[in-house]
Parts: sequence; structure tokens; C-alpha cells
Amino acid sequence: MRAYLVLGSLLVFGCGDHDHPPTADIDKSPQPLVALEDWVQSAREQDPFVNPDSPPPECEQSGVRAEDAQGFLELDTNECNFITVIAGARYDVAEGEELQLEVSHFDLEAAAPAKANLRLWFEECAVWEKSIAIPSAAKVYSERFASPCPISQGGQVLLHVSNHGQNTYQFRSLTVLR
Repeated sequence: MRAYLVLGSLLVFGCGDHDHPPTADIDKSPQPLVALEDWVQSAREQDPFVNPDSPPPECEQSGVRAEDAQGFLELDTNECNFITVIAGARYDVAEGEELQLEVSHFDLEAAAPAKANLRLWFEECAVWEKSIAIPSAAKVYSERFASPCPISQGGQVLLHVSNHGQNTYQFRSLTVLR
């Protein structure tokens, strides 16, 4: 009889945490750290990625377009092969807080093999970097990682691309998971 009561209790009440999935990720929701309309192109003299010893050429056109219908910021390196855009953070982010970034590109081409570099910074702190071989097939990068540094609401979020060839990149989202 006692064995039936124990077995019945386990069936009704479960045993330990095995019956309940962890709720840490379920309870978190993505909050946009920047919005499409927040981005502005950095002036060359204020761009932290410009090397004073070998500055990139000035561009006649910006290469930056907000694609409202698709919901992304397009960086077109056919028009400018060195682009930095800046936005103010909409929230405070603590060091170690989870971020999610989504960036994509169409097929990457150049006259000769090369590399593209994508960078995301908070103020002067490197948050995320990606080096991509050219040529390369179209790809979406959806990456989740802990912020290596804090940023205050209103602090500068910088997104940078340097590239060889006529290629396009799409900045789709940067969210903080809370």
C-alpha cells in the first residue's frame, strides 16, 4: 500500500525540477537597444575606426539607407566601402547582460579575394566583430552573447563595416534580453 502511495505521489506531484523546464530564457523578452530611425552616419573626423595614418577615401554618397518596409538598415559598399553609423542606446545595459544581434549580407563579391569587417561597439568598447571572406555566399548572422561592457541609456552604439567590392549588408536588430 505504501509503495502505491509513493508512486501515486510521484505521478501527481512529479519529482524535483525535472518536470519543469528552466524559465530563465522563457521569461526574457527582447527589447530593441536601437531602432532603425536612430541611426546616423558618423562624420569622418569623429569616426573611431578611421586610421589617421591611412584614412579611407571620402565617399560621394553615404551608402546608408533605412529600408522601412523590410525593417533594416542597409549599408551599401558600392557607394562607400567604409561606413560607421551611430545611435544612442535606448536602455542601460549591464556588463554580462544578454544581447542578440542580427546582421545579414547578400552574396559578397570583389575583383580579388578580400575580407569584410563588421564591428559593433558601445562607446569605446568592442562588443562584437566579424571578419568575412570575400567572395562569400549570402548569410544571416543571428548571434546571442553576453555584453562585454556596460552602456548607459543614451550612450553611443557604433556599427561599422569596411569592405572591398560592391556589396550590401543589412543591420536587422540589436536587442537586450530582459
